[in-house]
Amino acid sequence: MDVKKYFSSEQIENIGENVDQIISLDVSGRQLIKILYSSVRQRSGRPLCLLAAEKLQEHIGHGDFVLISCGMIIYPYDTLAETDGPLGAASLARALQLGLNAKVVILTDSAAIDMTKATCRGANLNVTDLETVKRTERTVTVRGFPIDEDEAKKEAKIMLDDLRPKAIIAIERRGRNEKGVYHALPKGRNMNYVEAKIVSLYDEAKERGILTIGIGDGGNEIGWGIISDVIKEKIPFGDKCGCGCGGGIGDVTSVDVMVAATVSNWGAYGVAACLSMLLNKPEIMHDAKIESRMLRECIDAGGIDGALCLPEPKVDGLPEEIHIAVVNLLHEITRAGFGYADHLLK
Repeated sequence: MDVKKYFSSEQIENIGENVDQIISLDVSGRQLIKILYSSVRQRSGRPLCLLAAEKLQEHIGHGDFVLISCGMIIYPYDTLAETDGPLGAASLARALQLGLNAKVVILTDSAAIDMTKATCRGANLNVTDLETVKRTERTVTVRGFPIDEDEAKKEAKIMLDDLRPKAIIAIERRGRNEKGVYHALPKGRNMNYVEAKIVSLYDEAKERGILTIGIGDGGNEIGWGIISDVIKEKIPFGDKCGCGCGGGIGDVTSVDVMVAATVSNWGAYGVAACLSMLLNKPEIMHDAKIESRMLRECIDAGGIDGALCLPEPKVDGLPEEIHIAVVNLLHEITRAGFGYADHLLK
């Protein structure tokens, strides 16, 4: 579908700018996003969510596989993961499925499988096994990944050989620093002992020329290699972490497109919103009711708010109402055009 029948190139770019403004609004006053967004934007040159959506539209066809990784176990817990990540993964999986007829596999830590499955069902997605996804439409699957580095590398090769995905997307998925250490915020504790080594997929994907996209909000997630120098210089614990490894919290993984957001879920929502605009399919972007259902299903299945470390319907310390407002704004930005009443133009 030629979106330029509905929007000019200038309008499309302006919509992308507005989407990026919403998903990078520093509502919580955390201040990291000001540094992260401006630095990535300077190197990318265009609205980040729009750029990611364009790349997905370009690379993915009917029946193609897309791998989405999410999930972040919260220090000091070994089995509790946060609400940021699964909602973004479910939202973007929904948009890719309904918009591009993609087949989606979501990868996470074993401890986060149940909450991620519940979140996907909250997004009105059919969750099933991989073999069913291969032979049917409109189904997704959620799987774990190895913690051991060598096993992870082997699994990455097997999975890419089998599925031949057209894109791999990380949403609030912890990456590794130059020393190979995966860090928890805020101080940078070593999480290698519990972290599924999903970065192996991105290493292998880059060698095979598969589209890679990262979405993050803190500097320690997959994809921040694009501005690793900035993170070392300007982000707290970017040059010296709390675990003593000497490498800082910054991820060094390289991806094709990096989306910086105040909340990683919002970055995924922004990409889904831009994709809905490019395809002229507003229905593929989830609505306020689905946002609320996803969040509550995630919490009920074991998720916790990553800032407060409590099973409350919040993400990064922000209440449900804020996330609903972001979803509503993204819908309005990508489907509405300003116009005066006809009689005022006569």
